[in-house]
Amino acid sequence: MLTESLVSTILQAVLAIAVPLGVGIFYRYTGIKIEEKHATWLQQAILTGVANFLAKRGVTAGSLILGAESGLSAATRSEAMTSAIAYARSSVPDAIKALGASDDVMAKIAQSKLVLLAAAPETAKPPG
Repeated sequence: MLTESLVSTILQAVLAIAVPLGVGIFYRYTGIKIEEKHATWLQQAILTGVANFLAKRGVTAGSLILGAESGLSAATRSEAMTSAIAYARSSVPDAIKALGASDDVMAKIAQSKLVLLAAAPETAKPPG
């Protein structure tokens, strides 16, 4: 027959194992989802920053030429990337911090967004 003390000890042992395991599973699941959300937000902010820069310059996505680094001069590409990074810093600072995204990484994302806008302008429109 199980005594109250033995039942209590068994229950404590089970909880000592189950609680950390459950917390670990919960953290892995939500941590991945949070990181995915931050990455999406950062991508969208950079795309919006690039699109806003081009719009201010009067450049439409459909007029970009794929193959010549989006048909823009090196100086304009650099300005577009700098503008996109600044936009991302102001609109999604938490995502940048959470991901640890460096300026170099964000510049590469901005470069890819320029190419994306040139390749498929109708599918690369920022939200809003």
